[in-house]
This record gives sequence, structure tokens and C-alpha cells, in this order.
Amino acid sequence: LKSKETPLKAGTRFCGTRSDPSLKGSFTNIGSGDLTPGGLSAAVLRGMASELHDLYTQMPAGKQDRTAVGTGNGMRNNPVLRTMCEEIFGMKVLVPSNTEEAACGAALYGGMAADIITEEKRKQMIVYTEARD
Repeated sequence: LKSKETPLKAGTRFCGTRSDPSLKGSFTNIGSGDLTPGGLSAAVLRGMASELHDLYTQMPAGKQDRTAVGTGNGMRNNPVLRTMCEEIFGMKVLVPSNTEEAACGAALYGGMAADIITEEKRKQMIVYTEARD
């Protein structure tokens, strides 16, 4: 992806949303010469980042944080997506240093539920990094 800048806009809600399952994906603002692999890729990644930000802005006041955490290989292995998220959210995107985040979270939650792990210990066990490729 040579350039993150493109006039193309991608609506990435290909399977709808909970509030509107009928939403479909779309590309708009298509002009002569805009349909390049890089332009399409950048539009889709920016659309994904925007969709995540839309969900973030729907959080109740006081629940929004100053640090974003991106999980999964899509975020971990895609520096362009992380950069776009940082630009759109206006904050750094941290990635857990461990992989298999869901499994690790379930294990930590189970340990806390069984009173084997304290909240303080859980916080020490999750390490975040500013992943860069």
C-alpha cells in the first residue's frame, strides 16, 4: 500500500449492524483513476477504522479511555490499519504482547472468579506494546 490517502470511501458494514442488519457495504466518491489496488485497500482499512470509532463514540460518557487497545492478528499484523485507527481515534493504539487474547482473557477471568488471581495481579499480567512493523 503505497499511499493511505484516497478519495474513495468504503462502507465496511458488509453484514449490517445490530441496530440495522440491512446495511450493506459500499464504495463511494469513485472518480477516474481512483480504482487502484492501493486506493481500494486504503478505503477499506479507513472504513474499518471509522466503523470501530463509531462504536467507540457510542460508549457512555466516562467509559471512553485515552488509550485504545487493538487485539487480534488483523490489528497486530497490519501497521497501516493501526496508524489509521490512531489518526481517527486521536490516540495511540496498543496491542497486547501476548497472542490468543480471547483465551488469555478467559483464563484470567476464570482465575479471578476462582479467587486465584487478584485484580492487581491481572493488571500486571497483561502487557501492552505499541506494535510497529
